[in-house]
Amino acid sequence: MMQAPMRTLVTLSEAATRGPMLNVACSRCDRRGRYSLAHLIAEHGPDTPVRHAVAHVNADCPHREDQQLAARCDIWFPG
Repeated sequence: MMQAPMRTLVTLSEAATRGPMLNVACSRCDRRGRYSLAHLIAEHGPDTPVRHAVAHVNADCPHREDQQLAARCDIWFPG
């Protein structure tokens, strides 16, 4: 049986090839932000996955660890 390929996380350096800024939003609330990829790379390193570098966006959201999976908030990257 053939296994599905492992999904890899996009790194900050890969995201920087698409533009200088990264738009981030929460899937459940109105939180959103726009971050300089150059700043994120300087702070976290070029090989850091994008999701890890911006995890703080919803860090204090009460829905982040909701018991019901469908009710949890999560970050996404519009645009």
